[in-house]
Amino acid sequence: MTQEPLGLFDTPPNRLEVQLGWLCVGLSSVAALVVLPFSGMRLPEVAAFIPSLNAIIFVGELIIATLLFAQAAVFRSRALIVLASGFIFIALLLVAYVLTFPGVFARQGLLGAGTNTAAWVMIFRRLAFPIIIISYLVCRSLDPDLSTATRNRTVRPAAGLAIAVALAGMATLVATIGHDALPPMFINRSEGVYGNLFVFNITSTILIFGAAVALFLAQRSLLDMWLLVALAGWLIQSLLNVALSERFTLGWYALQLVILFAHLLLLIPLVAESNRLYARLVLTTASRNRERDARLLSMEAVAASITHEVRQPLAAISL
Repeated sequence: MTQEPLGLFDTPPNRLEVQLGWLCVGLSSVAALVVLPFSGMRLPEVAAFIPSLNAIIFVGELIIATLLFAQAAVFRSRALIVLASGFIFIALLLVAYVLTFPGVFARQGLLGAGTNTAAWVMIFRRLAFPIIIISYLVCRSLDPDLSTATRNRTVRPAAGLAIAVALAGMATLVATIGHDALPPMFINRSEGVYGNLFVFNITSTILIFGAAVALFLAQRSLLDMWLLVALAGWLIQSLLNVALSERFTLGWYALQLVILFAHLLLLIPLVAESNRLYARLVLTTASRNRERDARLLSMEAVAASITHEVRQPLAAISL
């Protein structure tokens, strides 16, 4: 007897969904190619851009993590716990990034660590995402079959959440307290150290590409496909970053929007799947209530018929 899919984690993508995923990757790639020749064009500094955009991404990543924790509770999967905790980790790093970004809330950032603190927080975030995907794949390979996982597996979302918060705090401390021991990435608020940025961007690109290849070879669900689309967005961001050495240019603004677009592409299917499951639950509950009412009416009709049949001989005997 085949088991009905319960969510994105065990639902294989159909042909239309695969085509939609490739279309999203293609649109992102075309947009990056259009921006690339003009990526160094200097644009005005918009003070509200960093906090506004990152607040949207932060809320989106928290919603993604919440929905993944819910899926983990259904499937009792440690892989989903790792993935959800990873999104909590990178979301918390966004808070540190905004608080340390020079000129947003204070000239040197609210934490007052210096010019390069925000850059290193973002470096930790960008390196973390492909590592999270690889960890998810490793844990999934160690998970038992879904049919036994839902019965015998014990998962601890609270432990994953606590680890994510602790790691985010450690990364923030390294970027702030250990600021002077880290290689400089920016000379001032906008001009970067091209050599150091180039080395990091190449390293990040290789790591993201490796995670994308591993996910492509191991993908088996709709969740894997949309994670691959999100990774494609991160890869496009890294390739745009290779050509950049300054903030507040057309390319810099574009790569910020690419990450927002990539995470929205992952958020929308998760929300749609949650709404689908909720609608199916409502319809199932309504159908069950109708069947129960129909059974009660049938039992009442049977009882009335039995009463009528019994009353006839009793009336005859009484007469």
